Amino acid sequence: KENKYQQAIGLFKRNTINHPLSVNAFKRLAGAYAESGQIKLAIKNYEKILTLDSNNKQIESLLAEHKEKS
Repeated sequence: KENKYQQAIGLFKRNTINHPLSVNAFKRLAGAYAESGQIKLAIKNYEKILTLDSNNKQIESLLAEHKEKS
């Protein structure tokens, strides 16, 4: 299972490099980090999303939820 997360994270990282303004790319990366227990990296990517889309209520909620866990 851990290997699958690492593969997904690698793919999603490449997507954020290829599409640096894509909210969806960063959301997928943040979600993969969160699912694999890497909460600080998930938070970093949720924060990045808010720089791209400052009114994204779903991301604000996910960010608050993960900050509580860290």
